[in-house]
Amino acid sequence: MSSRELGNLLLLVLGGYVGLALLFPAQAAEVGVLKFDTLPVDDGTPITQGFTAGVHSAIDFGCPFGSALFNVAAGTVVQVHDDIAGDSGRFVIVKGSGILSEVAWSYSHLEQIDVKEGQELTAGDLIGLSGNSGFTCSSGVCAENAAGELGAHLHFAVLTLPGFNFTDPTPFLPLNQGGE
Repeated sequence: MSSRELGNLLLLVLGGYVGLALLFPAQAAEVGVLKFDTLPVDDGTPITQGFTAGVHSAIDFGCPFGSALFNVAAGTVVQVHDDIAGDSGRFVIVKGSGILSEVAWSYSHLEQIDVKEGQELTAGDLIGLSGNSGFTCSSGVCAENAAGELGAHLHFAVLTLPGFNFTDPTPFLPLNQGGE
């Protein structure tokens, strides 16, 4: 096989992965095609509650109050909600770009927001600080995070587009950092 034929074959295969990722982002994450570049929290922060379809639409990271929260991949801030009273409290939604253009992700229960709507982000950019704004306790019971604090955590959700459908964020996490 010539180098040109090999190059064309490689483009066909890679193009198939890109097409799969754009059409079926959740399935592409499940098979390892789509992965975020980084975690939204420091490595080693435990997942204290997992995703359960129709019950808990995200994963919770048990990070201490005031922990730095990071953007996971290139994207644009599409919503900033700075209201401590709503269910999600202060939250930010970022829509992905490139191969992640059919995916958005959100950070909820923030203490502080450090981004603005329309802002372009790269992986690792500071989103804000973790907190316990909004509804962080259920039936009067507050979960304890890794620092032994009640309520404070990051509620991290992944939404597939169109329609902003919640999907399990775990397969999108980088390998060797909680994703597998």
